[in-house]
Amino acid sequence: MSSPTPVCPVRQDRCVTEKVLATANEAAQSAARCQSAAERTASAQKKKISKHQKEQECAAFVEQENTAPLPAPSNTAKATGCNPAFVSTVVATPPLKDTGLTPCRNTVPAATARGHRTAEADTRRHKLGNLSSNSRINFTPPGAVLGHSNTPEVFPPSDDEDTSDGEADNVSSMAPGDGPDDDDDDDDNSGSLLMVIDGGDGDEQAASAVVDDETGSAVGQYKGHPLKSPIKLFTHLAITLIRRRFGNKNTFPDPILLLTWGKAVWWEACKILEIWIVYNSELIKLVTDRDSHFRGEVKTAVFPLVAPMLGLRGGLYKSKIIQSSVNQVWFCNKKDEGVKYPGFYRPIPEVGLALILTVIECCIDEWASGTRDAIKFSADEYESKYHVHVSNLDRFEEHTKAYNILPKLLMDLHDNGLINAKADPIEEQASRAISPSAFDTAIEEFRSRAAESESEMEEEDN
Repeated sequence: MSSPTPVCPVRQDRCVTEKVLATANEAAQSAARCQSAAERTASAQKKKISKHQKEQECAAFVEQENTAPLPAPSNTAKATGCNPAFVSTVVATPPLKDTGLTPCRNTVPAATARGHRTAEADTRRHKLGNLSSNSRINFTPPGAVLGHSNTPEVFPPSDDEDTSDGEADNVSSMAPGDGPDDDDDDDDNSGSLLMVIDGGDGDEQAASAVVDDETGSAVGQYKGHPLKSPIKLFTHLAITLIRRRFGNKNTFPDPILLLTWGKAVWWEACKILEIWIVYNSELIKLVTDRDSHFRGEVKTAVFPLVAPMLGLRGGLYKSKIIQSSVNQVWFCNKKDEGVKYPGFYRPIPEVGLALILTVIECCIDEWASGTRDAIKFSADEYESKYHVHVSNLDRFEEHTKAYNILPKLLMDLHDNGLINAKADPIEEQASRAISPSAFDTAIEEFRSRAAESESEMEEEDN
């Protein structure tokens, strides 16, 4: 009977080969990539579902707002202005849903069929505006309101106006309602409003603000703009107030901020003078256009101070710092490079001048923040700027070739450098060499003097 084949024992201390390790690592990385891709897919799906739900909610909200019935207009609307058809209606905004906003009440002038101009704007106004009212106007400077009208003002409440000529005698700075009033139609109040100008954007309102309706001529002017006397006073004060904002808050306001400031300073002027005059688009534009004037005045005031204090002078490449830099680099003394090697520095080479200009620019950059921050004059930072200066010098020479300006300028830099180094000019150094003709002349003079001396000695012996 044959014996069974012995089983080879498995070695427990066998090391894992590099191939097995690489395979295991690759499998683990593949599994990690698959898991990451699955997570990204799930996240994208969730975002897509959330976005779809939000779109549905928005669509439902818009549909609800569009189908909701508008509130009935108030029965307490009053006609204002000289046109009884022009009314101011108190409109309550519909309830807002899930927006975190509080419903507000806006006073909006009723719009005409054209939608952008009111009935007040289509009617010729009285030359003194809204003068009659049976009650004191508790007026607050209005903000912008929503509506079809292009007029952003809230009009003060008043009854139907009497446009008789008798109102012109009752003009004062007091609010309406301060004086006694009888039962007739005219306004006998001693405290009638001085002038109320419609703030609409119609042409007639703008004209009523600046031109006399009776004569058709301007009563006064402000900076070339025809204005009535009270409007001129208000405009001047509003411009003074808005200039203060240019210097204290923002010198370069954007158009929206500028318009907001223009309206704010107008009502501030009304509060200071205790007279309410409603602005129009032309008056606000006259006030807001002062921003560029303000900046120009500041520049005009500072300009004459800069050149003498910083040592600036007119002329291209004529600044004193250029000559001083050339002196310090190449002409410090008689033994400096500019003096010893005139073949290289007479005149100053263009590349040398470009180097000086680049170094000056680097030094200015160090003081850009108001305090000196050391900047390394490296090729990475300033090589491109150096080549720009070289190119500018070449273009300058080409453009002024007929006048030979750049060669003269470079020669002047060299000659002034020699003066700074207290070295003799090249022409004087060359003139010190004695020519052979001078030697010949000296020989002739010597012989003539020798002959004269011999003759004198013979005369003495005799």
